[in-house]
Amino acid sequence: MDTNYLKKKLEQLICAQQEEAEQQKARYSTYMNEFQKLNNLLETSLLKMNTQDDPETRQEPTLGKRKHGDSPSSNIKKCKNDVNDYYSDMETKSRNMIEQICNKLESWSCTGEERINFFKKIKEKILDLKNRDIHEEKVFIGIFGMTGTGKSSLINALLNEFGLLPTSPVEACTSCIVQVQTHENNNFRGEIEYLSKEEWENELMELLENYKKDYNDQDSDERNKGEDSESFNAKEKITAIYGSDGPTKGFSELVRKDIHKSLEHNFSSKLASDLCKKMKSYISSDSDVDSSCSYWPLVKVVKIFVPKKTCSLPDKVVLVDLPGTGDTNKERNDMWKEYITKCSYIWIVADITRAQSNRNVLEILNTGLDGIAGGGRCQNIDIICTKTDVTGIESNEMSKDAGSEDERKEITKRNKEAKMKLIDKYDNQVKTFLMGSSGECDVSNKIKVFTVSSKEYWNVKREKKNILTIEDTEVPSLQEYLKEIDIIQKRKAVENYISEVSGIISFLNVPKEMAEDKANENLSLYEELKSNLSPQIKDLEFSLDQIQTTLQTKLQSGAQEAVNNCQDILDSILNPNTNLSGYHQTLKALCRNHGSFHSSTWGFIDLNKKLASPIYAAVNNTIKSTFQFDVDTTSNIKGKLSLLQSNFLKALKSKKTAQSYRMIFIKTELRRELVCLENEILLRKIIIYNTIIKSIQEKLDPVYKVASKQHGRKSMKKIQTMFKKKVDEYQSSMFNEATEKMLVEFDELKRHVITTIEGKMETSMKLALKQFPEGLILPDSSKELEMMKELCEELRLNIFN
Repeated sequence: MDTNYLKKKLEQLICAQQEEAEQQKARYSTYMNEFQKLNNLLETSLLKMNTQDDPETRQEPTLGKRKHGDSPSSNIKKCKNDVNDYYSDMETKSRNMIEQICNKLESWSCTGEERINFFKKIKEKILDLKNRDIHEEKVFIGIFGMTGTGKSSLINALLNEFGLLPTSPVEACTSCIVQVQTHENNNFRGEIEYLSKEEWENELMELLENYKKDYNDQDSDERNKGEDSESFNAKEKITAIYGSDGPTKGFSELVRKDIHKSLEHNFSSKLASDLCKKMKSYISSDSDVDSSCSYWPLVKVVKIFVPKKTCSLPDKVVLVDLPGTGDTNKERNDMWKEYITKCSYIWIVADITRAQSNRNVLEILNTGLDGIAGGGRCQNIDIICTKTDVTGIESNEMSKDAGSEDERKEITKRNKEAKMKLIDKYDNQVKTFLMGSSGECDVSNKIKVFTVSSKEYWNVKREKKNILTIEDTEVPSLQEYLKEIDIIQKRKAVENYISEVSGIISFLNVPKEMAEDKANENLSLYEELKSNLSPQIKDLEFSLDQIQTTLQTKLQSGAQEAVNNCQDILDSILNPNTNLSGYHQTLKALCRNHGSFHSSTWGFIDLNKKLASPIYAAVNNTIKSTFQFDVDTTSNIKGKLSLLQSNFLKALKSKKTAQSYRMIFIKTELRRELVCLENEILLRKIIIYNTIIKSIQEKLDPVYKVASKQHGRKSMKKIQTMFKKKVDEYQSSMFNEATEKMLVEFDELKRHVITTIEGKMETSMKLALKQFPEGLILPDSSKELEMMKELCEELRLNIFN
């Protein structure tokens, strides 16, 4: 390829990015104006706080009931509420314009088949805008943490509902996926999705088989008598549902009790604590749960809806408590994978002492979250340190007569130090984890770390003895962060909607441009714009071809590495260098679950992912940088789509004369299509990323099936021999087939992007410039058009410029 050509394209991309940056800067000025009051309030508050550092002027905190004036957090809350209301107002005004247009068109009619059909298309577009729920897409925040880190307590505090989710300082209180969001109803409501009767009976048969075979296994040197064995896990699930004598019964005897008939699917209560009591036996695996039986092994997901009026959770944000790193049950594990790919934000919750000791956060990043950046929607990872009120103050650091204020100072000082250490330690790791090591990430945008005390938050709220202030607990800060996330989502949705409404209302004013007098000019303009768009699409296709070539090179390199290392990887799973007591049970469970299993002794084991790891190591940077959608770069698809848009808009601007309303419609149609494409690309990215693991699993499934049936003496050796033989036989074809499938998926994505832009834009340009019937008269919409111009100007949307 000609060097000058590449240089020219690079200059165009840089120019386009600069223009986009200027537009974004102008657009955000409206948003920032709303926060100007907040800045002034914060400065005032900081001055007060600095004054209070003087012991002569600062009042000592009182234990028990605390009185608070207008705190910085309350001022932040008020300002963010104003911004939220601002965007709601913008949406309402634009919806009013569409409503008015609908009313005008309702009684409007025209003659002639061509005009009638054309009018019908326009009316359908307007009705779609009128009825569209622009906030249908919610923001999912996945909450990860080890047992006892206080995830449930954190969620309760964020929602301002003390007893919504069951809590325990030591045991896992949520054994299944729990999704929490708001609704318009005044009651607290719960919905539960279960394994089907057939799915449960298949698992029950397997559980009984596992328990009895492992319990009676004569290979005593391979038996694990602890609680980490598969037989123990099987016994725990069977006992939860059928009672203590359940494991001793046969399959036919157990299924005679149709457990699904007794399951409740919907729950409702006026109080959060009452809903918690009703649902505890379905959510919690706590052995002390006050119920004759516990249904958690049957549960796929629990959805809890809290009243919007009383809850501090924004209505478009969904919190998801994701336990562990998956599940031994295939259906539950598939549900877990589905949720993990939905999450745009991930919160890693860790006890502050463990977070600092480098254990908790890295363990979650490297196991539970491995693959979410390449194979999911996640673009943000934050760290939430819990139990920050008990960081451990050494006795020699405080005098015997030290008061509660001294303790508060010490705690807040340590929390601040911990926060800075965690940012320094994990900032680069998290960015590389999410975006790869391309070097095109924003170094000024640090990861967020919150040091939270749910216990002290409730002490203050319930007027009990407390040491920390409400602001010190950082629960209010985290609540405001949720509002920030909601505002970002809302701003995008409202701006896209107003853009589309502006386009269609502009289109309704086309008859004023004397369509019949400009037919030849419009036809010429159509051909000219089509000719202009064609090279832009070719440039996009060329850029995507380059990505595909890079991906192919990386895949070939990774596949060769996988071939070279597959036997060593296999040995590390089948014959780990550790105490093998009971490992045969884990190995058989892994085979029964198509290559993956979560053991509390050895953690999460995924043979398919391990075998694929050299390939992913080779392609991860390319995939992460290519599919990064929170910023335009020279290497990602978003940047290339933005370049196409920028260049085409320049052509539109140069032609915007008497046909300006037509040009505005075409511009907004392009914007709409690119927004839709971004969502589709993210969904296809998940499919592309997972093709490697899926392909390897499918290749090994016959081996898993046979190996899972091995039991008795020397069963482990039989399994080891079987896998070594088959992997040696398959290795070359297995990895090459997997990489080829990824390339095919990417090629399909590339073709979809190109054909979609070509097809949709040709349709829009034809509609605007070739198909507008002569003599068509539409109701006057000049007032609505002026209102949309005002809204776009106020939001700094570059629609009518």
